[in-house]
Amino acid sequence: MMESTPESDGDKTGRRPETGCRPEAPADMRKKAVLGILFSVFFALAVFLLPMTALPVAAASGENTRTVRAGYFNNGDFMHKADDGSYEGYDIEYYYTLAGYAGWDVEFTEYKNLNEALDGLRSGEIQILSGMSRTPERETEFLFSDSKLCTSHIAVQTRADDDRFSAGDPSTMQGMTCGILKGSNIIDLYETWCKKNGIVPDIKEYDSLAERNEGLASGEVDAIAGGSTLEGAQRIAEFPSLDLFFMMNAKETELCEELDRAMSRLALQEPAYGQSLFNKYFPISRNTSPSLSSGEKAFIAAHGSVRVALLEDDAPFSAKTADGDMRGILPEYYTHIGDRTGLKFTFVPCTSKDDAYGKLEAGEADMIGKLTDDVFEAYQRGVILANPYLGTGLVQIVKAGTEKASTAAVPACNETMVRQMLSDMQDPLAVHVYKNAADCLTALKKGKADCVICSQPASTWLLYRSRASEYVATVFGTSEWQLTCGMAGTDDGNLLRSIINKTTAVDGSYLSQQIAADTLQDSSDASTFLNRLPVSLLMALALIVTILLILTALSLIVLIRRRKAEAELTERRTELAIREEAHRSRQVFFGNINHDMRTPLNGIRGFTALAMKSDDLQKIREYLKKIDSSANILTDLVNDTLTISKAESGNYTVKPEPNDLPQVLQEVLVPIRQSAQEKGLSFTENISGLSSRGVMVDRISLQKVMLNLLSNAVKYTPAGGSVKADCTCSALPGDMTKVVLTVSDTGIGISDAFRPHAFEPYTQEDPSNARTNGAGMGLSIVKSIVEAMNGTVELTGRKGQGTTVTVTVPLQNCGLTKKAAAPVQSGDKTVSADVSGRAKLKGRHVLVCEDNLLNMEIEKGMLENAGMIVTEAADGKQGVERFRESTAGYFDFILMDLRMPVLDGFAAVRQIRTMDRPDAADIRIFAVSADAFSEDVEASMHAGMNGHIAKPVDEKTMIDTLAGSLQ
Repeated sequence: MMESTPESDGDKTGRRPETGCRPEAPADMRKKAVLGILFSVFFALAVFLLPMTALPVAAASGENTRTVRAGYFNNGDFMHKADDGSYEGYDIEYYYTLAGYAGWDVEFTEYKNLNEALDGLRSGEIQILSGMSRTPERETEFLFSDSKLCTSHIAVQTRADDDRFSAGDPSTMQGMTCGILKGSNIIDLYETWCKKNGIVPDIKEYDSLAERNEGLASGEVDAIAGGSTLEGAQRIAEFPSLDLFFMMNAKETELCEELDRAMSRLALQEPAYGQSLFNKYFPISRNTSPSLSSGEKAFIAAHGSVRVALLEDDAPFSAKTADGDMRGILPEYYTHIGDRTGLKFTFVPCTSKDDAYGKLEAGEADMIGKLTDDVFEAYQRGVILANPYLGTGLVQIVKAGTEKASTAAVPACNETMVRQMLSDMQDPLAVHVYKNAADCLTALKKGKADCVICSQPASTWLLYRSRASEYVATVFGTSEWQLTCGMAGTDDGNLLRSIINKTTAVDGSYLSQQIAADTLQDSSDASTFLNRLPVSLLMALALIVTILLILTALSLIVLIRRRKAEAELTERRTELAIREEAHRSRQVFFGNINHDMRTPLNGIRGFTALAMKSDDLQKIREYLKKIDSSANILTDLVNDTLTISKAESGNYTVKPEPNDLPQVLQEVLVPIRQSAQEKGLSFTENISGLSSRGVMVDRISLQKVMLNLLSNAVKYTPAGGSVKADCTCSALPGDMTKVVLTVSDTGIGISDAFRPHAFEPYTQEDPSNARTNGAGMGLSIVKSIVEAMNGTVELTGRKGQGTTVTVTVPLQNCGLTKKAAAPVQSGDKTVSADVSGRAKLKGRHVLVCEDNLLNMEIEKGMLENAGMIVTEAADGKQGVERFRESTAGYFDFILMDLRMPVLDGFAAVRQIRTMDRPDAADIRIFAVSADAFSEDVEASMHAGMNGHIAKPVDEKTMIDTLAGSLQ
């Protein structure tokens, strides 16, 4: 069954997740006592009323329930038994959740191993098994669910103390004996992996996970192949992930349909349910040992100590003590990493981030211990970044009673992120930057600032060093602030980064626990202690005797602990809510993007493979056409995703220009008319009454609105149905025209429940319908564009009775000074125009500045097809040198990528334009870049370029652009 089971400790019995609960405070106990009395009263009433209600309820609950027989055998975290004999695990919880949606009563039949369970499914003794991979053999014998249960990741694992095998070096694994569950598809996966890496597989099969894991522990086998790492083991190799499904007896078609419906309803109501449940049972880290390669072990053995540059005044992260030592969260954490790996860390105090960079460059430090994940700054300074070890939010602290803050005190290390967040606010705060969080709080106390904005650990540390009742702390913004470390981009730096990455990946919640402990530590100075005592209590302390002092001190300890517990609970709840919402949004977004992008990518890769294996020129041409079609789909998806991103950030703008409205619409109707005809739909249009009408409109934006609406109508209307497009105009005051676009169809329609969500990105009423399933971005894009045009959009319709979408936009009237250009048609005119453009370019010299070899090959091929003479440059600096070395007037054009190493495109153009030679100011320079937003085009023109060509490059567009610039 569970070929890829991420079992954590093999023969698992009754492991339950830790809750992290603390002992209850006295006040909490009193509250619970009152609740207990109320509960007793209600319990007595329930006992009294139960005989009158029990029988009807029991009858109702079992009225529509059917019993489903499922197979069970001990399979670690997927399925196991608790101490009391109840079933637990990922699969069990998934079964019980689906039972609630399907109206099932799940009954488990127990087996010793996977093979027995498969035999039980074949014979009909059970109806369903969970966690099965789909194979051609099984698909001929069994039924599978449409949706997958989960995706499991397979790894080869050895004992933590076994250093015979090096991670990432398969040659060290020759002769290794590997234990695998009998009947598991992992056997095939492992054999394929061994063949690929030139290894002769030596496999020992086991009937159960407990026997397999015992075989590893006893040394009977050198390694095991399975899911997530066992506690204390190390991962030395990984296979491709494996999708797992529910599998049913071939006769259980009705059960299979019920299961698919239940999984669809679950996906609609809880899109991230499967991933959240998987994270619950199979966390990324289980405090396993980092698996280090031989090169990494040699690095550790060769280095006496690693010098870490840390800020000397950045509490609670790091601070220099009076005796010169470094203390705080990060010195403790790096010491912990040293204990896990054998590295020795020493700490180099620094006064600022620039000072830390300077010490790294001068060789006085081997790494910088605390940086934000700013890849751009790190690259400019020649530094490589490790994976982030901490994600934390920002917190705003104000004095109690403050209604509005206008100035903020911000630590220097948080300045960039705070200013970025404030730039998106309508009424931003004035920012005053201080050296550290403590100085910021001092500024707040003295009235130099209205609030403090700092990291969450720093805010907790500040409040517990002050009179917390005098301040109010709230979450500031929604972005997460990532902390990481950086090293020099050398071989040693890369090895050090790899060691730290592997250690942080398996450390679990260690750093979070350390932060909680360090930030809540009391300061030893007297002023901090007095600040945390109530004023009334300080007055009483002066009057009472020694015995009362002791009693009061004990009471204060209880009070402080309670306040700490309450503050910690509130803080954790707030942080958890923010993280869960952000995680859910990311999961949904990337899940949809992953699915939608992989479909055309599959077409591109699949047809490319077929073309490479074929010698039939006609078939190769057909494959290339399909590759081009898939590439166009992928390009449209990227463009749509960027459109939604700009709309949600408020950056989507329209640029009205004089256009002939009927012609703008007609250009969209032509391809839609053909699509409707190919699908067997009746397509009618009504724009004949518009005649020639000049309006100020963003041509591309309006066409995108019509294209999305009409494409949806055609897509969701079955063959034999009809689609209608209608446009009317009426006068508005101020020389304005109200344009009403209506698209109606007789398709599948929309339910009343889903209508309020129809314009949300990535939402579909029935995502399980693969024949009509799209990216779910069309209506969201329509709404964003229409609102940017100050218009409205309305959706009506009923389930099974079609849909009507009405768009209303106000447009400014204008006179057409010249006839708008007609759409380019295929035929002799297009061919002759293309030939004319190529004729202009033949023999012309062009300098191409491009660091990507594939892009260079593509652009060079397109230009040479037009008869041009191409000179190559691998970066901006080489491009400047090639131009400087050429004679004046030699080059007719320069094509300049924007993002290049050594010298980027913008800087290169500025250097060329300022050269003291006659053609420097006139040479035609065009940006060729994947940065294709309007602001990117404007930046290119501002830098001194003549135009902008967007990637992926279209050959006709490039030729027309270059030829057009010669007119």
